[in-house]
Amino acid sequence: MKFTNQYVLYTMVAVVCIYGALESIGKDNKSSDDVMPEWHQCLSKTVPAARYIHAMAYDAGRKVTVLFGGSAGGGPNTEKPLQLVQDTWEWNGKVWVLKKLQTNPTARQGHAMVYVPTRKKIILFGGYDKVLGWLNDTWEYDGANWKRKPTATKPKPRYGHAMVYDSARDRIVLFGGGDEDSFDDTWEYDDKDWKEVLPATKPTTRRQHAMAYDVSRACTVLVSGYKDKGQLWLQDTWEWDGKDWKDKISDTQPPARACHGLVYDMARNKCLLFGGLNPASGALNDTWEYDGTNWVQSSGLMPPVREALAVAYDSVRYKTILFGGYNRDVSPRLLNDTWEYGGK
Repeated sequence: MKFTNQYVLYTMVAVVCIYGALESIGKDNKSSDDVMPEWHQCLSKTVPAARYIHAMAYDAGRKVTVLFGGSAGGGPNTEKPLQLVQDTWEWNGKVWVLKKLQTNPTARQGHAMVYVPTRKKIILFGGYDKVLGWLNDTWEYDGANWKRKPTATKPKPRYGHAMVYDSARDRIVLFGGGDEDSFDDTWEYDDKDWKEVLPATKPTTRRQHAMAYDVSRACTVLVSGYKDKGQLWLQDTWEWDGKDWKDKISDTQPPARACHGLVYDMARNKCLLFGGLNPASGALNDTWEYDGTNWVQSSGLMPPVREALAVAYDSVRYKTILFGGYNRDVSPRLLNDTWEYGGK
């Protein structure tokens, strides 16, 4: 089957991009002298309110990064109440634009979104709503409006799960998340219904992990997260080939973390990981690349430390987009900065 606020906006006269060092991308992505790109910050005349535990996905058909929801207030180490939002924003590479829509999903955090090119729509699933609690609803967004998609079968209500679009098999893959407890279930969505997959091997229960789909190797990559209520922080890499999960052992592995970002960089044929929260060192701002065999850490200019950020990959401009997040130890804790990494 085919997929066929209360926060002040930045105001600037012009859009300014502050670039780091120019990247050098050779023809051989795996050569020993391969130079990693650097992050650069982009400032827009309008910007979404600072937030964390939001979600983003890149709409390749309309050439925009779409952001929805999250928490624009409260959080760890604060006494402020949770302020969930239900706004939809789009980043076109130059400026953020607030979409004024007739219908939006309910305000939520901890949801997941992916773009399905065969349907030319973004799919959103789940999250946490202050009134309704844990969610298991499915929504579609076509650039003009959000529409709820009823399904006969669906995963249990959850937040902190991860999703990718498997382009080789034309379906969405979802793993984990949780409510009061963490889950270890694998689900797939084919545009008509959700179906649970029961592999022989699977990662341990977890939430606040991250996933990306490696197009060159036709597999879903899953990295870290934490089990139950932060009792066990994970430092592992798994791959899903559509039939089974495989635990990938490498000489070097990013430190244990949760609430990080992960995308697949098409220009470099590598997965890119950024930031998150480590139980010992706190919020992180390290950047790592994974080629299917080894993890390599990047150096150079980095965004400030943060957790619960959102990332998406702009496949037209070959750039990773990062927005917002949370730093529980430094004021301001809530962030609304935009960063980009890579490009051709």
